Amino acid sequence: MAEAKSEDGAELVSAHIVSSVLSKVSSEHIWVACSDGRIWYINWVSGAGADTPFVINTKKVLDATVESVDLGSSAEDVLLVLQKLSKTSAQIVAYNTKALSSSTGKLLHTYDESPRLLRSAVGARVIVAAAKESVHIGLLKAKKKALSSLDDLEYRFHSFGVSDIITCLDIRPTLQTTKKGGVEIQALDLVVGSARGAIYVYNDVLSKLPGGEPGSLKAAAIHPRKFHWHRRAVHSVKWSEDGKESPRHRSFLTRLTSDQATISSQVATKRSWYSGSWILASKTTCLIWQRLLRTLLFRLAGRRMPFTLTTILPW
Repeated sequence: MAEAKSEDGAELVSAHIVSSVLSKVSSEHIWVACSDGRIWYINWVSGAGADTPFVINTKKVLDATVESVDLGSSAEDVLLVLQKLSKTSAQIVAYNTKALSSSTGKLLHTYDESPRLLRSAVGARVIVAAAKESVHIGLLKAKKKALSSLDDLEYRFHSFGVSDIITCLDIRPTLQTTKKGGVEIQALDLVVGSARGAIYVYNDVLSKLPGGEPGSLKAAAIHPRKFHWHRRAVHSVKWSEDGKESPRHRSFLTRLTSDQATISSQVATKRSWYSGSWILASKTTCLIWQRLLRTLLFRLAGRRMPFTLTTILPW
């Protein structure tokens, strides 16, 4: 990767990948965005495109996502890129392949408060961007005519504050079919992970946004449900595929003290004691009491078996 100077010019930092997203229109392609402005459209089957990235003119790419958008007579990938403007501000810019070739995208939104994350859903009809302690939600403005180009993308944005530093987020739209056979967003749920270990869940956040012009919600508060059992920052959070959750039961690991064992982060094949087949355990890093680990493994196995503290839990 190339190197670039930091903001104060005192040190060199390496460019790094900030986002990788599967194409919405081609199952054999993936979009990869690098912090230095390079963007690859790679055929992950053949490797084509790995040596010919697009390059956009920006100080730094903070995040990127992709949606399938009907532009004219066909659907195409539209890349939404969060581009850094200054230490505390950024802008959301939309690109298709034509715009990437000329490095001239469509500006959708500019905001400050230390932007960091970007998410989208439903063919870019909704965009959610996170700053340090606030969330910006953009809704595509309804138009009588179909979209014909990137220039037709216009959004109404609202923002609200979060009572902690945002470290990760995910969105979950609920869709319904219209009488004309189209699809519209009925509700939008938002989950936010924070630096102090709390997880905030905002249900049906769209119903809490005011109508009219953007900015009217900025001073208002939206109260989430708070789940707090992590000692440290939440680095990743994701809605389940089926969207189900148990309102009465919250499953989590016990809070840990200094008397704990560390399970190494690794990928390992492990004999499945309950099915007799080999399974692949995913990368994991977690802390758990030694006695709890022994008890859990023995219960899964159904009999006493020797093991080491680097054993990866079976599925």
